Amino acid sequence: MTDAAAAATTPGPVVLDPTPVKPRMRGWLHAGMFPAV
Repeated sequence: MTDAAAAATTPGPVVLDPTPVKPRMRGWLHAGMFPAV
């Protein structure tokens, strides 16, 4: 959860993020549409 929150705030493609969310989609999902899962 900590990494997800940081990823939502960190600009750029976050690869190191062990989340059940599709890694490929997270590229733009975590950009703002996806909150800290």
